[in-house]
Formats: sequence, C-alpha cells, structure tokens
Amino acid sequence: IFDDINRYPISGSVRRLVSEGKFEGLKGEVDDTLTLLENVKNLQYVDKERIGMIGGSHGGGITALALARYREIDVGISCAGILNPFRWHFDYLKEGKPVSYVRSTFEQQMQYMLERSALHVAEYISAHLLIIVGGADSPAIYKMSLDFINEMRRLGKTFEYKIYPKEVHGFYFGHPYNPILPEEEWKKDTEDAYQMMKGFFKKNL
Repeated sequence: IFDDINRYPISGSVRRLVSEGKFEGLKGEVDDTLTLLENVKNLQYVDKERIGMIGGSHGGGITALALARYREIDVGISCAGILNPFRWHFDYLKEGKPVSYVRSTFEQQMQYMLERSALHVAEYISAHLLIIVGGADSPAIYKMSLDFINEMRRLGKTFEYKIYPKEVHGFYFGHPYNPILPEEEWKKDTEDAYQMMKGFFKKNL
C-alpha cells in the first residue's frame, strides 16, 4: 500500500526517497513511489511481473499518476483519490474553504495543478484500474472521481469503478465513523469494498 509514502523515509537496502518527508502535493510523492518501486522490484523475494498499487485519498491520486508514468505497474486501485486538483481548487473557492496548493500567481497555480492532475494523463494509463468513492464524500472529491471516470470512458479505457452512495471519506479502509449511517451499514460497505479490492488484485495479478 502506497499512501503519502514520502512521509516515511526508508534507508538500508532501499535508497532514501527524494522528497525526504516534505509534503509536495502529489508530484514529489509520485517520484518517491517510483524510486521505491525501482528498488524493491530487484529484491529476490519480489515478483516484478506482478506489481500492484493501492492508495486512498492523497494516495489514490498518487496511484493514478504513478500508473500513467510507470507501465510496469500491472494493477492499481484508487480510493476517493485526489484525481483532479482543479476541482478541489475551484469548488473550495466557491464554498469559501481554504484552498490547497496555493501559488503566487494564477498562471503558476494552474501549472502546479496541471502537473498533479491524473485527469490530464489518463490517456497514458494501461494497467488494470479500479476506482472506489463514496457518494457522501466531500463534493470536490466525489466530483473529481466522476470527472476521472468520465474521462476514462471518453478515452475508451477498460476499467472498473464502484460508487457507494451513502459513504464518506475513508470508509474503504475501515475508518470507524460515518455520521449518516448506522454502524452495521458502513461496516457492510467497508467489508464489501475490501472484498472488491482483494478480488480485483486476485483477478488481475
């Protein structure tokens, strides 16, 4: 599981990651992930013909971006991923919320987000891909998932997705909260998502 991997420096048999623990808004974290993959795939106990990747939220965006850049990843699962930072930026502006990835000029802001948008590199994704998102997630994250799904369809890509209409952010990894659902319901959705992810890896790896 690769999720905000740059926050956990690695030493020893795997060389240090590039960003050294700094938050870099998807771009540097993808570099870190690919650096790690280049190292671990050469370890004796790693089957480099069967590489899978999964991430949630920020890690979901990292997963999709990594798939576009690294063809040796066979399977990817993006859960409520930050797939279109433009949506986050402009939706948050409308809602009066703090805006992520702020840069000094509008042009710099647009370039910064473009470099971190999986939506704009979807054409380069050839791996088996599963997208999972909750319909009750934040509007920006839900909409960017739909943006990405629609772009993959437009490109004629083969992929799978599932939307859990009543679920919030993080349910797919068993976060023990959902203010709008009884416990037995969100636990059922969490188990369903887990089994779906497990089955997707089993089927495609």
